Amino acid sequence: MGKICTWCKELKSSDEFPYDSRRRDERDSHCNTCCNRRTMRWRYNITPEQKIELLKQQGNVCGICKSPDPKGKHGWHVDHDHSTNKIRGILCHSCNIRLDWAINNKKAIINYLERENINA
Repeated sequence: MGKICTWCKELKSSDEFPYDSRRRDERDSHCNTCCNRRTMRWRYNITPEQKIELLKQQGNVCGICKSPDPKGKHGWHVDHDHSTNKIRGILCHSCNIRLDWAINNKKAIINYLERENINA
């Protein structure tokens, strides 16, 4: 059974709409493509096409580990500075999670690395 997206007005399979438990048919009124486009514009001020171009500029690999596989179900992540929203690059799921953790724990990491060696 199909459904018409309220933004692009295209008839699409119900599977192409995000899950929404609040709705009778349990599907959002906007298709995945339109939702992704809106989220990218709102969060990063870029289009999905610009995200693809950024990935091409990196050689179609993760900016950190250089893997061509984004891993995870969410695909490639737009890495950005949370305070300035400036885009740094495109990362795979694993590197995006690890980088976020490292940024949030950088003081503890630096303190650990700067302390005297236990075996000295």
